[in-house]
Amino acid sequence: MRIIHNLEEMTETARGWLAGGSVGFVPTMRYLHEGHITLVQAARQECEISVASIFVNPMQFEESDVLIRYPRDLSRDLQLLSSTNVDVVFILGKYILLTILSGAVERIGTCEALFRASFLVKI
Repeated sequence: MRIIHNLEEMTETARGWLAGGSVGFVPTMRYLHEGHITLVQAARQECEISVASIFVNPMQFEESDVLIRYPRDLSRDLQLLSSTNVDVVFILGKYILLTILSGAVERIGTCEALFRASFLVKI
């Protein structure tokens, strides 16, 4: 299980997969449960490469105290993911989200940006 913390490394790793077959991606918001594990196992079975991301998106919380109380146990999550033999775990930080969204309208496309505008505006 490879753990990646920065966008440049994840981008470079993903570029290497372009000719390597299918990639199963399971995004999570930490504090994994059986549903996440089932999805990662399915990705392992159905795809050549399996990736799970771990990121608590602060823009999904209306109140900051809810975000503060949101459960986090990274070592537990990594232990659970390790038991699934996932290939890559991408642990996103807030700065990565800002980097990704800096040109989001062009990359996501007008239609998606309209439906998810609240995520883009809160930055």
